[in-house]
Amino acid sequence: NVYCLAWNQQGTYLAIGGKSANNAVNTITVWDVVKPDVVRILNTEEKNQDCFSLAWKEGSVTAGTCQYVYQWDVSDLNHDQHERQTKNVFPNNKIQNMADGWIRTAQWSINNSKLATITNNGNMCIYNKDSTLIHDTNAHGNLSFPLLQWCPWDDHIIATCCKDGYLKVWGVQQDITLVKDIEHESGIYNIKWIPSKKAIITAHENKKIVLWEYPSLSIIRTMKGHTCIPHYLALNADKSAMVSKSGKEMIFWKPFDQF
Repeated sequence: NVYCLAWNQQGTYLAIGGKSANNAVNTITVWDVVKPDVVRILNTEEKNQDCFSLAWKEGSVTAGTCQYVYQWDVSDLNHDQHERQTKNVFPNNKIQNMADGWIRTAQWSINNSKLATITNNGNMCIYNKDSTLIHDTNAHGNLSFPLLQWCPWDDHIIATCCKDGYLKVWGVQQDITLVKDIEHESGIYNIKWIPSKKAIITAHENKKIVLWEYPSLSIIRTMKGHTCIPHYLALNADKSAMVSKSGKEMIFWKPFDQF
């Protein structure tokens, strides 16, 4: 089963991660989408490490799994098929997450200086670019299934959300500081920053999409249309419009500048 996808910055390579086979080492594949062909097979080394989150940092792939954060240097992808098969396991920098619980999100800040991870039990960790743990905090409650997103215009700000309905904004500098939080009546299942409006958008258990003003976290607009919970949000290339998806339908919304 595929659990996560991540494009590199240039949009030329796609990393794919998912469920490991029973009692087996998991593999993450990197695809050249032009050929298309697998150009790297990345092994986790430990068994039963399902991959729930992937992120790129320049020529490196970062993966969040059941217990660890892995990182592989895949900057040199110019190998033919035969050579790739004989050299498919690359040296990796494995960072043990300091919390129990599998990693829901692993994401690099906008300038690639810090990596943030958050587990299903709400523990958020911040690593520097050398993979050293520099901060950690209990951002949300146990089994709240939180998500996080770095602010795309300020690499000291993170937004987090969870199925308990909490939306929180954190400052990350010398320490992690809770800047603002608000509780919505409905659980939150996805979150994105909207650079063009300096806003945040969230998908909710009550089947609605909510647009929040930043930094006040006041609601700009609540959008209806889904008949079941929208678990997925995606922005177009210039971040001017959005699509949301539930188990039954996909909705393309008008551009944000019309809100």
